[in-house]
This record gives sequence, structure tokens and C-alpha cells, in this order.
Amino acid sequence: MVYKAATIQYFEIEVSEHTDFGVNDGKGRSIGYRVEIQRMVVEELLDPPSILSVWPREFGEWHVLRFHLTVDGCDFGASHVSHCFQTLEEAKNAADKAVAKARDKYTKRYGQTATI
Repeated sequence: MVYKAATIQYFEIEVSEHTDFGVNDGKGRSIGYRVEIQRMVVEELLDPPSILSVWPREFGEWHVLRFHLTVDGCDFGASHVSHCFQTLEEAKNAADKAVAKARDKYTKRYGQTATI
């Protein structure tokens, strides 16, 4: 894998969706997940300074998937970046899988059946 110096520009958020899992934690708060997909463009930096960002993939347009646990519909804790995807469709598919996995995790943790 070759790392190259890069500039990264973030653009509009293409997808922002919240899913309430239909389960509550021990304090009675509803648990859910919010996903965001944001477009970004990565270009090679031809004359990099001594401190730089590096990029291990192809340059061009990417779609970044971020997800947040939510409590009572509000973000809870840090956001997490999953991966960068070359197409919006790939990012949406990964988001669906992340939501399903989180729904299963929190349904098992709190012993309730999620009804969406």
C-alpha cells in the first residue's frame, strides 16, 4: 500500500437518518442509531509540507459513513467513522448493515424485541 500526500475537501451531507430501535436502556431512555454519509473529494498534494495528511487509496470522490449511538434521539458519545466508499450505494448498503448489527446488539443487551 502506498500512502501519498493528500488534500481532503468535505461537501454536503448526502444522507442523515435516525432509527429508533424500539428498545429502552435501564433508565428508560430510547436507544437508536444515526447514520450520516458525506461526500468528500481527495486530491494529491504535489508539494506537501513536512507535516501532512496521507491517503492510502485512489484519489477522487468518496462517500464517508459515520454513525452515532443515540439516546432519546440525541447523539450519545463519540461518532465513529466506518469507512470510505467509492459509491453512494455502497455507503448506503454498509449503513444498513451497521444499523441492523447495532439493533441486534442493543436488543440483546436490554432483552427487548425491537419493533421498527
